[in-house]
Amino acid sequence: MRKPGKLSLWARLGFGRRPKRPEPPAGEPQRSKADVLVDREEVVVTKTVERHRRLILGRARQYRSFFINTNQRVVGVSLAVLIVATSGFGGLVYFSLYRDQSYSDFSYNMTRVLPLPVARVGSTYVPYQDYLRDLRRQVHYFETQQGMDFSQPEEDAQVTLDELKNASMKRVIDRVYISKLAAERNLSVTDEEIDDRLALLQSQGKLGDDLEDIEKVLDNFWGLSLAEYRQIVAANILQEKVTRAMDKELGNDAMDRMETILRSLNGGEDFAELAIAYSEASTTAINGGRYNFPLELEGREENPLILQAIFETPPGQFSEIIDTGDRLEVVKVLEDEGNGRRRAAHIRISYLLLDDILAEVRSEEAVTVYIDDVAYSVF
Repeated sequence: MRKPGKLSLWARLGFGRRPKRPEPPAGEPQRSKADVLVDREEVVVTKTVERHRRLILGRARQYRSFFINTNQRVVGVSLAVLIVATSGFGGLVYFSLYRDQSYSDFSYNMTRVLPLPVARVGSTYVPYQDYLRDLRRQVHYFETQQGMDFSQPEEDAQVTLDELKNASMKRVIDRVYISKLAAERNLSVTDEEIDDRLALLQSQGKLGDDLEDIEKVLDNFWGLSLAEYRQIVAANILQEKVTRAMDKELGNDAMDRMETILRSLNGGEDFAELAIAYSEASTTAINGGRYNFPLELEGREENPLILQAIFETPPGQFSEIIDTGDRLEVVKVLEDEGNGRRRAAHIRISYLLLDDILAEVRSEEAVTVYIDDVAYSVF
């Protein structure tokens, strides 16, 4: 029960019934109603403002606490969902690439986005993308051009697939070694060199007549885009440059030996006799360097650079030195049969094999492969 004379909470806050104000003393003028209201407001403002402030802030804290707690819950749930999703995706990637060793479009696209390694050479990681790009083009060729079905459990198909995997692994790891040797010798490949190589293939009808044909040929035979094929061409050209440089450094001196042969030809010595004496093409040297079949400019029996020289050299004449990147050749045109067919002979001097060139650097930097049943072997 409230004590007499004590105001209720509502009254203290300015609400409810209030006691009558005392009459003004005798002699003072009667105050107007407006004056009384002003006094009442002053009383509320001066005496209850602190209580108003605490009351309002107290109620506001309830809502603030609600929103703070709600935001914390939203952030917590979001983080939990993100962790679960990331873990699930990581598990999918690991199973697909490192356990199942899938080379599907989905797996390949993942490696194009995520910088995942398939192996390590010393302290350098080998991109999984490079391995899959090489493997997929080989698989595509065997499936579309050779009619093999690697999705079936037949033993022959699986043996071939294992061989393709090991060969692709060897190529991409060797490219890391080649890149190291190239960097030490300031060797690189320009866009112009890539364009020239593509133009040569195109001139021989191996890539079509225009950009649309090139893309169609690459997709049909290898399942590659033009950008991907340019990367492969660049890697091949860089390997050729390293081979030339290392052949000289390691004392094989293929170019010096071929230049000696060319001087002998220019001096009038017989082409067939020089081929028998010096050519390293074992299947043709015994016949004086003569090919056992006619050659066509658009054929695939010989290197495009050699075919180009054969069809640019007049019959009865021999060419200058042709550098294919892994060997040196001089060709002689024996006969033009017409219909785009020619008979020819050649003398070959080979550069050192890539395995011999990489032997030292391989011994210095060990290889670790991150997928099972795929090995890096130099034999």
